[in-house]
Amino acid sequence: MTNLCEQFAENYSLKFSTNVDVSKSKTKCIIFSKTVIDIIITRVIILNNLPLPYVNEVKHLGDILQSENSLIKNCSFKRLKHLGDIP
Repeated sequence: MTNLCEQFAENYSLKFSTNVDVSKSKTKCIIFSKTVIDIIITRVIILNNLPLPYVNEVKHLGDILQSENSLIKNCSFKRLKHLGDIP
């Protein structure tokens, strides 16, 4: 699937933001599971010849998605934003 993404990006002059450093990469991997998964033994996903970093949470369309399928952090964030404590 990543090969198809790379071909599509090349055909349409697009570029994925990939970097080994999590803070510099906009493209990340997340595994949703109720149990803890050891990322070290998880297969590496390569995009643009770089391994994509695995994260425990990611912000998507204004929501915080967490790998353990919890909405606690997202609800707290939304509550604070609604109260005006977060811009």
